[in-house]
Amino acid sequence: MLSKVEKYLNQLTKKEKIAMEIAKEILGDSFDITKSTGFIKWEKDNKVQQKSANQDSMLVIEPEEFTLAPGMIIPHRQNAERY
Repeated sequence: MLSKVEKYLNQLTKKEKIAMEIAKEILGDSFDITKSTGFIKWEKDNKVQQKSANQDSMLVIEPEEFTLAPGMIIPHRQNAERY
């Protein structure tokens, strides 16, 4: 499985890769891609997309789609007269 940094690098455009190489040359050992504004923004956007994808794949069951066996839940006082 690819790391976050590898995924980020794979989606960069040619110009962005060139800019990153220039930054590496200028900053030397102090260059940290995980602290770059581009990576931080990508990571934030990626988390939002991942959350929405997880929510899209959730199974939603409407109350009329299932029944509970007697005794599985205790009815709320307000609804007790229905049971």
